[in-house]
Amino acid sequence: MIRIIDPAGRHIPARDFITQVENNELGRLIDCATLQLGLATLAKQPDVRLSVNMSAQSIGYPKWVRTLEEGLQRSPNLATNLILEMTENSVMAAPEVARYFMNDMQKLELCFALDNFGAGQTSLVQLRDFYFDIIKMDGQFTKDLARSADNQALIQAVIGIAGSFEMFCIAQNVETASDADVLTKLGVGCLQGYHLGVPTLTPPWRQ
Repeated sequence: MIRIIDPAGRHIPARDFITQVENNELGRLIDCATLQLGLATLAKQPDVRLSVNMSAQSIGYPKWVRTLEEGLQRSPNLATNLILEMTENSVMAAPEVARYFMNDMQKLELCFALDNFGAGQTSLVQLRDFYFDIIKMDGQFTKDLARSADNQALIQAVIGIAGSFEMFCIAQNVETASDADVLTKLGVGCLQGYHLGVPTLTPPWRQ
């Protein structure tokens, strides 16, 4: 997820600016910059698999589409290492556009992740029709999970649904060892959160 550097040199995380820009052209330009950085990283690091955050609204933005097409034309093999991660709310704002785009791109083996699943308006029927490769459960389900039998039951249900549709399931906002232990026992495919690693400007392939 991209960071913005302000005039004082501070790194501003996406949560502090994304709601102000996601529905206007600045949001589209940020998505273009994010994709450019991601494609450049994959071109230099063929062993890395990278997830790039975006809004589904950028699918119809010509500059973003050109950025993706040109990147894949230069290095067609990049598609298998690129994951495009869209928030649930942005997908539901333009479901038909997102569905057709995903169908075309998945033919190139490009992977799609649905971010913040459970926080928005995705119905089970829509989940079936989209065929996301990955769903990332919203942090409201995983926070203090070890002490919430209700949330454990919900996560078990989501894992079952994801498995039925052959979707890989990721739990977000995992911040404690006890929550990680419960999620692992429930059968979540992957964990993400401060318990496992914090955001960094120097990922392993740059160190």
